[in-house]
Amino acid sequence: ATLTVGEMEKRIEQARFPQQLTPQDKRLLATVAVSYGFDPLMGELMVYQGRPFVTIDGRRRKANETGELDGVGDPRPATQEERVAWGIPEGDHLFRVEIWRKGCGHSFVGWGRVRRAEVASPAGGKAGFRPIEVDPQGMAIKRAEAQALRRGFFLPLPSWESPEEIGESVAPVAEALPPAPEVQPSAGAPPLRGQLSTYGEVAAW
Repeated sequence: ATLTVGEMEKRIEQARFPQQLTPQDKRLLATVAVSYGFDPLMGELMVYQGRPFVTIDGRRRKANETGELDGVGDPRPATQEERVAWGIPEGDHLFRVEIWRKGCGHSFVGWGRVRRAEVASPAGGKAGFRPIEVDPQGMAIKRAEAQALRRGFFLPLPSWESPEEIGESVAPVAEALPPAPEVQPSAGAPPLRGQLSTYGEVAAW
Protein backbone atom coordinates (compact mmCIF):
# COMPACT_ATOMS: atom_id res chain seq x y z
CA ALA A 1 0.00 0.00 0.00
CA THR A 2 1.13 3.53 -0.72
CA LEU A 3 2.09 5.43 2.41
CA THR A 4 1.14 9.01 3.12
CA VAL A 5 3.88 11.54 3.81
CA GLY A 6 3.09 11.39 7.52
CA GLU A 7 3.27 7.59 7.54
CA MET A 8 6.57 7.73 5.65
CA GLU A 9 7.96 10.15 8.23
CA LYS A 10 7.10 7.65 10.96
CA ARG A 11 8.80 4.92 8.94
CA ILE A 12 11.91 7.09 8.59
CA GLU A 13 11.97 7.46 12.37
CA GLN A 14 12.57 3.69 12.57
CA ALA A 15 15.88 4.04 10.75
CA ARG A 16 19.26 4.45 12.41
CA PHE A 17 19.92 7.89 10.95
CA PRO A 18 16.88 10.10 11.81
CA GLN A 19 18.70 11.88 14.65
CA GLN A 20 21.07 13.29 12.03
CA LEU A 21 18.20 14.89 10.10
CA THR A 22 16.37 18.11 10.80
CA PRO A 23 12.56 18.04 10.83
CA GLN A 24 12.67 19.77 7.45
CA ASP A 25 14.99 17.09 6.08
CA LYS A 26 12.70 14.33 7.33
CA ARG A 27 9.68 15.96 5.71
CA LEU A 28 11.60 16.40 2.44
CA LEU A 29 12.79 12.79 2.50
CA ALA A 30 9.27 11.53 3.17
CA THR A 31 7.71 13.74 0.48
CA VAL A 32 10.16 12.67 -2.23
CA ALA A 33 9.96 9.03 -1.16
CA VAL A 34 6.18 9.02 -1.50
CA SER A 35 6.18 11.03 -4.73
CA TYR A 36 8.64 8.76 -6.55
CA GLY A 37 8.10 5.47 -4.76
CA PHE A 38 11.43 5.11 -2.96
CA ASP A 39 12.15 3.46 0.39
CA PRO A 40 14.66 5.42 2.50
CA LEU A 41 15.00 2.54 4.94
CA MET A 42 16.38 0.36 2.15
CA GLY A 43 18.97 2.97 1.24
CA GLU A 44 17.25 4.10 -1.95
CA LEU A 45 17.02 7.78 -1.05
CA MET A 46 19.24 10.15 0.90
CA VAL A 47 19.07 13.79 1.87
CA TYR A 48 22.10 16.02 2.22
CA GLN A 49 22.25 19.75 2.86
CA GLY A 50 18.55 20.06 2.16
CA ARG A 51 18.58 18.19 -1.17
CA PRO A 52 17.30 14.68 -2.01
CA PHE A 53 19.53 12.17 -3.81
CA VAL A 54 18.75 8.78 -5.35
CA THR A 55 21.20 5.95 -4.72
CA ILE A 56 22.22 3.29 -7.21
CA ASP A 57 19.90 0.81 -5.42
CA GLY A 58 16.94 3.09 -6.00
CA ARG A 59 17.74 3.54 -9.68
CA ARG A 60 18.19 -0.20 -10.19
CA ARG A 61 14.84 -1.03 -8.64
CA LYS A 62 12.91 1.65 -10.50
CA ALA A 63 14.45 0.58 -13.82
CA ASN A 64 13.56 -3.06 -13.15
CA GLU A 65 10.01 -2.18 -12.15
CA THR A 66 9.36 -0.67 -15.58
CA GLY A 67 9.77 -4.10 -17.15
CA GLU A 68 11.72 -2.38 -19.92
CA LEU A 69 15.28 -2.89 -18.72
CA ASP A 70 16.83 -5.16 -21.34
CA GLY A 71 20.22 -5.76 -19.80
CA VAL A 72 23.22 -4.20 -18.13
CA GLY A 73 26.56 -4.82 -19.78
CA ASP A 74 29.69 -5.88 -17.97
CA PRO A 75 31.60 -2.83 -16.76
CA ARG A 76 34.99 -2.21 -18.28
CA PRO A 77 37.82 0.19 -17.51
CA ALA A 78 38.58 2.89 -20.02
CA THR A 79 41.16 1.97 -22.59
CA GLN A 80 44.50 3.75 -22.62
CA GLU A 81 43.38 5.49 -25.81
CA GLU A 82 40.25 6.81 -24.09
CA ARG A 83 42.21 7.95 -21.03
CA VAL A 84 44.67 9.85 -23.18
CA ALA A 85 41.93 11.40 -25.32
CA TRP A 86 40.06 12.64 -22.24
CA GLY A 87 43.13 13.68 -20.27
CA ILE A 88 42.56 11.28 -17.38
CA PRO A 89 45.68 11.29 -15.17
CA GLU A 90 47.37 8.24 -13.69
CA GLY A 91 45.82 7.20 -10.41
CA ASP A 92 42.24 8.08 -11.46
CA HIS A 93 39.81 5.22 -12.07
CA LEU A 94 37.51 5.48 -15.09
CA PHE A 95 34.92 2.83 -15.99
CA ARG A 96 32.24 2.42 -18.64
CA VAL A 97 28.85 0.75 -18.19
CA GLU A 98 26.24 0.23 -20.89
CA ILE A 99 22.54 -0.55 -20.44
CA TRP A 100 19.75 -1.38 -22.87
CA ARG A 101 16.07 -0.49 -22.82
CA LYS A 102 13.48 -2.48 -24.73
CA GLY A 103 12.32 -0.77 -27.90
CA CYS A 104 15.37 1.49 -28.16
CA GLY A 105 17.69 1.14 -31.10
CA HIS A 106 20.70 2.24 -29.09
CA SER A 107 22.21 1.66 -25.70
CA PHE A 108 22.74 4.14 -22.89
CA VAL A 109 26.29 4.55 -21.65
CA GLY A 110 27.61 5.96 -18.41
CA TRP A 111 31.18 6.83 -17.52
CA GLY A 112 32.15 6.81 -13.85
CA ARG A 113 35.33 8.36 -12.51
CA VAL A 114 37.00 8.25 -9.11
CA ARG A 115 39.82 10.72 -8.71
CA ARG A 116 42.98 9.81 -6.85
CA ALA A 117 42.33 12.66 -4.41
CA GLU A 118 39.02 11.08 -3.43
CA VAL A 119 40.77 7.87 -2.41
CA ALA A 120 43.30 9.64 -0.20
CA SER A 121 42.48 9.42 3.50
CA PRO A 122 41.19 12.64 5.04
CA ALA A 123 43.59 14.45 7.31
CA GLY A 124 43.57 12.81 10.70
CA GLY A 125 41.30 10.02 9.51
CA LYS A 126 41.92 6.30 9.54
CA ALA A 127 43.20 4.97 6.25
CA GLY A 128 41.46 2.20 4.38
CA PHE A 129 38.05 2.28 6.10
CA ARG A 130 35.95 4.33 3.73
CA PRO A 131 34.25 2.35 0.91
CA ILE A 132 35.87 4.53 -1.74
CA GLU A 133 39.29 3.67 -0.29
CA VAL A 134 38.57 -0.04 0.01
CA ASP A 135 37.13 -0.38 -3.50
CA PRO A 136 37.64 2.69 -5.69
CA GLN A 137 37.02 0.66 -8.85
CA GLY A 138 33.68 -0.47 -7.46
CA MET A 139 32.67 3.13 -6.76
CA ALA A 140 33.63 4.15 -10.30
CA ILE A 141 31.45 1.32 -11.64
CA LYS A 142 28.52 2.43 -9.47
CA ARG A 143 28.86 5.98 -10.76
CA ALA A 144 28.94 4.75 -14.34
CA GLU A 145 25.90 2.52 -13.87
CA ALA A 146 23.97 5.26 -12.06
CA GLN A 147 24.57 7.65 -14.95
CA ALA A 148 23.61 5.06 -17.56
CA LEU A 149 20.39 4.25 -15.67
CA ARG A 150 19.63 7.92 -15.25
CA ARG A 151 19.97 8.41 -18.98
CA GLY A 152 17.87 5.37 -19.91
CA PHE A 153 15.26 5.70 -17.14
CA PHE A 154 15.18 9.37 -16.30
CA LEU A 155 14.25 10.56 -12.84
CA PRO A 156 14.59 14.29 -12.09
CA LEU A 157 16.76 13.65 -9.04
CA PRO A 158 20.56 13.78 -8.69
CA SER A 159 22.67 10.72 -7.94
CA TRP A 160 24.08 10.09 -4.47
CA GLU A 161 27.19 8.48 -5.96
CA SER A 162 28.29 11.62 -7.83
CA PRO A 163 30.49 13.99 -5.76
CA GLU A 164 29.82 16.85 -8.17
CA GLU A 165 26.06 16.57 -7.72
CA ILE A 166 26.26 16.59 -3.94
CA GLY A 167 28.62 19.56 -4.08
CA GLU A 168 31.75 17.82 -2.86
CA SER A 169 34.01 17.97 -5.88
CA VAL A 170 37.61 17.21 -5.05
CA ALA A 171 38.79 18.78 -8.29
CA PRO A 172 37.29 20.96 -11.02
CA VAL A 173 34.77 19.08 -13.09
CA ALA A 174 35.97 18.33 -16.59
CA GLU A 175 34.42 20.81 -18.96
CA ALA A 176 33.93 20.02 -22.65
CA LEU A 177 35.48 16.60 -23.15
CA PRO A 178 36.81 15.68 -26.57
CA PRO A 179 34.83 13.03 -28.46
CA ALA A 180 35.59 9.47 -27.46
CA PRO A 181 37.97 7.72 -29.85
CA GLU A 182 35.94 5.80 -32.39
CA VAL A 183 36.45 2.07 -32.46
CA GLN A 184 36.15 0.84 -36.00
CA PRO A 185 35.02 -2.79 -36.48
CA SER A 186 37.16 -4.93 -38.71
CA ALA A 187 36.08 -5.31 -42.32
CA GLY A 188 33.07 -7.56 -42.66
CA ALA A 189 32.43 -7.71 -38.91
CA PRO A 190 28.81 -7.37 -37.77
CA PRO A 191 27.88 -4.20 -35.87
CA LEU A 192 28.47 -4.44 -32.16
CA ARG A 193 25.48 -4.30 -29.87
CA GLY A 194 25.29 -0.74 -28.66
CA GLN A 195 27.37 0.64 -31.51
CA LEU A 196 24.93 3.56 -31.66
CA SER A 197 25.47 4.29 -28.01
CA THR A 198 26.99 7.69 -28.69
CA TYR A 199 23.42 8.99 -28.33
CA GLY A 200 23.40 7.84 -24.76
CA GLU A 201 26.93 8.74 -23.73
CA VAL A 202 26.99 10.60 -20.44
CA ALA A 203 29.90 11.23 -18.15
CA ALA A 204 29.87 10.95 -14.36
CA TRP A 205 32.83 12.99 -13.33
